[in-house]
Amino acid sequence: FKQFIKQGLKADDLETMYADCHASIRKSPIKKSTAKVQPKDFVQKRYNPKKLTHSQRKANLKVKKDAILKEIRGDYVSEEEEEVVKVVKKKKVRQEKKKGTKKATDDEKKAEEEEEK
Repeated sequence: FKQFIKQGLKADDLETMYADCHASIRKSPIKKSTAKVQPKDFVQKRYNPKKLTHSQRKANLKVKKDAILKEIRGDYVSEEEEEVVKVVKKKKVRQEKKKGTKKATDDEKKAEEEEEK
């Protein structure tokens, strides 16, 4: 009621205010649009990444798999593939850490040693 007092409305005025309001609603019950007009150069921000299609996800998985297999076989691994392998190993270490297994600490040490190289 603070706003009513601020606008100078008193208790006696409320009844007439609501009666006028209801009368105007009965007169035209369609809700009036209060949409804001946005500038033409407005670009909506995206806070979440765009979803990948099934084929894109499959392609990303194939790249990761190929990079790991190349490293295991001892083939030449490019810098990009090397980064992919590091990311995959770090994820695996985090997952193992969550499980609380001893293997997690061993893998973590190996990953840190490889990073130092």
